[in-house]
Parts: sequence; structure tokens; C-alpha cells
Amino acid sequence: MTKYDKAVSVCFSGHRNVPFAKRRELKQCLKSEIAKAYADGYRCFYCGMAMGFDLLAAEAALSLQSELKDLQVIAVVPLTFGLPPSRKA
Repeated sequence: MTKYDKAVSVCFSGHRNVPFAKRRELKQCLKSEIAKAYADGYRCFYCGMAMGFDLLAAEAALSLQSELKDLQVIAVVPLTFGLPPSRKA
């Protein structure tokens, strides 16, 4: 595997508003799906770092790193340099 190999990469993106009552169930589902992806050979998990689903998925992936040794969680942080103030998050 080369660094940042798309063939073994997964990206997380989803809704910003995740109902609090659904967070625990969703996190368990994410852990299960991440483990399945890992078993299928995926090793790099990219997170867009937005509040809501993105961060919940990153938390789930990070919680599995102790048992899935070469699992990587990579933050994809939006670049705001050069954007007008109205376009910055």
C-alpha cells in the first residue's frame, strides 16, 4: 500500500445534524461497518471534520484503532485561505 492509496480508502460525509437520541445507535453501526471495510482491505478512513456525522464517524474509527492496528484516520480540513469572509465556515 502506498501512502494515501485510493484503493484502500473510505471517506465519511453525512448530515451535520444527528439527533442526540440516535447517536449511540449510529456510532455502533459505524463501528460495525468500519470493521467490515477493514476486513475487506480498507485501511485509510478520511473525515471531513464537520460537526455531526463526520465527527461521529471519526470517533468510531478512532475507537477501533487499538484492535485494528494499521487503521488510519485522516482529517480533511477545508482550506479557507483566500476565501472571502462570506464563504468561510
